[in-house]
Amino acid sequence: MLGEKDDWTPPAYCVRLADAARAKQPPNDVTLKMYADSYHGFDSARSVRFRTDVPNGVNKAGVHQGGNPVAKAESQKELDAFLARIFRSHPGEATALASPFKGEDGRGMGLPALSDPPEGK
Repeated sequence: MLGEKDDWTPPAYCVRLADAARAKQPPNDVTLKMYADSYHGFDSARSVRFRTDVPNGVNKAGVHQGGNPVAKAESQKELDAFLARIFRSHPGEATALASPFKGEDGRGMGLPALSDPPEGK
């Protein structure tokens, strides 16, 4: 799952890696999903902001980071489908796991995205 506008870790690197894996070991299960109008951390609840404390992106002045509600919702569905397919192909390993990413409200666990920096940064 990639943000089309990610200027911290540009999606082109992942696309090339996936293409190389597909060419080297066909058939395999490498799939990519690119989310339009999305930056690094598109699954975050935070709004997009420009971070000047990250000099290792495409632009040395900083990077964009923040959520895209549409991409977040789509990526959660995509992840649920992926995990369901993987667990179906390995019966018995996750029989107690009905839907690992559904919270009480049915919309996800409500955990912060891994890409969210601690509050105040």
